[in-house]
Amino acid sequence: MHVSALTDIGLTRSDNQDAYKVIEVGRNLLAIVCDGMGGAKAGNVASRLTADEVAELTRDELSQTEDIKDARSIIRRAMRTVNRKLYRMAKNDPNLTGMGTTIVCAFVTDGGVLVMNIGDSRAYVISDGAIEQVTRDHSMVEEMIRNGQITREESRSHPGKHIITMAIGPDDDILPDAYELTLKKEDRLLLCTDGLHNMLTDEEILETVSGAGSGDEACRQLIDAANAHGGRDNITAVLCTPAEV
Repeated sequence: MHVSALTDIGLTRSDNQDAYKVIEVGRNLLAIVCDGMGGAKAGNVASRLTADEVAELTRDELSQTEDIKDARSIIRRAMRTVNRKLYRMAKNDPNLTGMGTTIVCAFVTDGGVLVMNIGDSRAYVISDGAIEQVTRDHSMVEEMIRNGQITREESRSHPGKHIITMAIGPDDDILPDAYELTLKKEDRLLLCTDGLHNMLTDEEILETVSGAGSGDEACRQLIDAANAHGGRDNITAVLCTPAEV
């Protein structure tokens, strides 16, 4: 697959606390997207350190396997290692108090895809004129939706939509969700932060990606569209497309 990636500060923030990392692991690839929190310095540290270290901690082992269950254990172990590191750093440095980050990552092989996430950064599959959200947000509004307190549409304007219930860093242990996918040849896999999906509806994301001439163009147009809708947060998009697109 071909991977396109782009991040943008948006229109209202003074710095970009999003981070992404894409690496080749043997014949496969690992894509990671993080969205930091906890103040400018702390958010930047959390997101960049998490993206870099999850990539480095998994690189060698993922290069030697295509088994999705093995990959899930490898990535989960790396996430928990980084989580403990961030937790200790925040305890020992007042400047990093409250530090944390979301993460969504995808291990992409010829035979299947493993997606893992913590927080509200998302993965979508776009195919055949349809879009499907793969991940489930760890957020207050997602819990309210599941409990029948609000609808999905009402969640888009709910004042608590930015409150997440799980992240890497704030607690001493975490347990990421994992999803196993089989992509068709023409499918596209999108990883993004909430700066994108809070600004655009799923239908707008679908229309933008489907209408773009390439993965690079799609990422640029997604970010431009999110900014056109207000750009109230940092915006990151990583798009895996078929190699021939």
